[in-house]
Amino acid sequence: MFTDARSTFEEGLRAFNDKWLKDLAPRFVGNAKQEADRLLEHHTRAFVLDKLLFALGWRQEANAGGPQNLLTEAYYKTANAKETTLFLDYLGYDAVKDLPLLVFESKRFGSALPSQLIKLGFSKRPRELFKSSADALSAAFKDTSWLKGDWKKHLKQLTKYYYSILDEHKQAPGVMAIGNGEWLVIIRNPERVFNGQCTADDFLVIEPEEKEHIGAAYLRRLKEIYDLIAFDRLCLTARGVPPELIPSQIRIAQQ
Repeated sequence: MFTDARSTFEEGLRAFNDKWLKDLAPRFVGNAKQEADRLLEHHTRAFVLDKLLFALGWRQEANAGGPQNLLTEAYYKTANAKETTLFLDYLGYDAVKDLPLLVFESKRFGSALPSQLIKLGFSKRPRELFKSSADALSAAFKDTSWLKGDWKKHLKQLTKYYYSILDEHKQAPGVMAIGNGEWLVIIRNPERVFNGQCTADDFLVIEPEEKEHIGAAYLRRLKEIYDLIAFDRLCLTARGVPPELIPSQIRIAQQ
């Protein structure tokens, strides 16, 4: 299983790296940067993250490989009076129980690494030196006042998604993730994180080491990714899944 998942994901990474990243990005400069970012995010999804999620058992269409359990551009309204429309990049769900299992937010290739939070924290919070990106994320979810740039936007966006899903389903998503094929952050227990009770242990942060090629960090830690966000690790109704392997907050909701 891991071998198949690895090769499927690697195929998407290679297509994105060899063709689209080199061919697309240089065409946009100056005022067209926003459009370039949008297209880069689209192609990150099409050539990298779609492959990854398919390899992890998530299906955008029902087929011989399994039932439909993944929506793209899932439509929600924000949990406030303004009723702003939100479109979640990926929503994985249990069709039998109608429960949200996975929210996966894709970002353009080249967006700021999670480790940028450590550098930002050093300049904004010099009394609190973060030992890791997970430490910095834990602090950021408790207090966003010191954030700026990409990660300020990311956390604001994830917060909207969390509360919109909670409002709609009366159930928090089982797991949330954000990534771009180069780096990935998985939130193990969104309910604890968005209630301000998180620690560094609530985050799995995957980012490249120095001079690693595109996607190497994902491939190096694919087993950890599989264990946290694969469909058959999150869904009680998936065939042959021992219940004890499913996170407790999801298992209770599915019973």
